[in-house]
Amino acid sequence: MPITKEIETNSQSEWRLSRCPVCGSEEITYAFRIVERRSDECSSCGLLFLNPQPTDAELQEIYSEGYLLGERDERLRDRVPGMRRAGAAILLRSAMEYLGIRDGRGKSLIDMGCGAGFLLEEAESLGFAVTGIDVSQELVERAASRLKKGTVHQGSVLDLDIPEQTFDVCVLSDVIEHMRNPAEALAKARNVLKQGGVAVVATPSLDSFTARVMQDRWMELKLEHLFYFRPANLQQLIYRSGFSCIRMHPHEKVLDLEYIRSHFERFPGNSVVGWAIRTCGNLVPRFLRERPITLGGSGMVALAARDDRQSAALRTVSVIVPVYNEVATFPNLIKQLTRKTIPGMDMEIVIVESNSTDGTREQVLQLQGQPGIK
Repeated sequence: MPITKEIETNSQSEWRLSRCPVCGSEEITYAFRIVERRSDECSSCGLLFLNPQPTDAELQEIYSEGYLLGERDERLRDRVPGMRRAGAAILLRSAMEYLGIRDGRGKSLIDMGCGAGFLLEEAESLGFAVTGIDVSQELVERAASRLKKGTVHQGSVLDLDIPEQTFDVCVLSDVIEHMRNPAEALAKARNVLKQGGVAVVATPSLDSFTARVMQDRWMELKLEHLFYFRPANLQQLIYRSGFSCIRMHPHEKVLDLEYIRSHFERFPGNSVVGWAIRTCGNLVPRFLRERPITLGGSGMVALAARDDRQSAALRTVSVIVPVYNEVATFPNLIKQLTRKTIPGMDMEIVIVESNSTDGTREQVLQLQGQPGIK
């Protein structure tokens, strides 16, 4: 079932989800409030999401000039470009290792949600032919000014007309959590990738150390973050979108203590942790506060390939059900399993019965010939 049909609107501007956009489950329960807005959690796969989502007007106000951290802080403005490029270099290195290449010569890359263009600049320096997309005209202009040959387009990732199988690398870094329909963004990424190309998806992780420690005061809980993933459900969504050979690792970023302190000033999150960071920042000498360090605290990176042959072959999920003397519970188990669907996938139930003596064997034999059960 297309994700767009799973999203219902109460009005022209309010978006409410009636089922999980990752696994399709309708078992959605209240989690907690994020910036005074309700968040729900899927009981099946653990996806957390704002429900209802902010209106277009609310999001437009958030993404106003000065949204990017460091733009409004003179203490950071001169150092942020260097840190951003260093972090981009780490991300690009993982993509090149995945592809088995040493640089980007002869390869093409698209950054969907390129922001001010730091990753594009780093990719171009490595030899990639680069293209960027961003919704902000201001950021598009800034990104274009950093490039020698690359091109940057203004618009939505979903709306731009990009020829199929154009790029070797597609980057969505800190993007899918902002989008109303992450599955459509991943489908678009797959569409523009060449056969064997790699998608690089980076997003905050609910299973990260900082998320587990700070819980409902995690600094990544923001109104503009519509979805919050875990490694398992992110892999599930990527797989459903037609990718294969998925690799996961923590998202390492290059920051300094001054930047971290500014982040907690803007997004207070856990008051105790924020107080400790700000206090530490006040006590540490300036030259140490401004020394870049590599951290992997809040996010994760998934790398996945477009492999049309393998994707076509891996569309069936086999559920193995070992059974022995379970006459009281077996019928309900099979009833629940046959109701289960995984959007975009075929499912087969394989029952392994071990000569039960309580009547379970007879129940199993009655299912012979039923579609989807072996």
